[in-house]
Amino acid sequence: MVRNFIFGRLLFLYQIIALAEKDPAVLKTLRIVSTYQSPEEVVLMLVIAFTADLDTADINEAITHIRESVKTAFPLVKYVIVQPEF
Repeated sequence: MVRNFIFGRLLFLYQIIALAEKDPAVLKTLRIVSTYQSPEEVVLMLVIAFTADLDTADINEAITHIRESVKTAFPLVKYVIVQPEF
């Protein structure tokens, strides 16, 4: 049972990383942290390296896109915090 939980959680995290890195503004997902607030509510934090040629508006647009993509794909994720790293 614990093994299935760990495997499912790893798969979930890899899918989140793949979603974030689909955005052309993203170089790499550096860190990901998630916590279950309840059985039906997950808080997710992503530390993401963005391409160097972006301005603040471009980064904000990418963050909004990432949040929407993750929440659409994973309805249990209620909050997505994205920390840009340069």
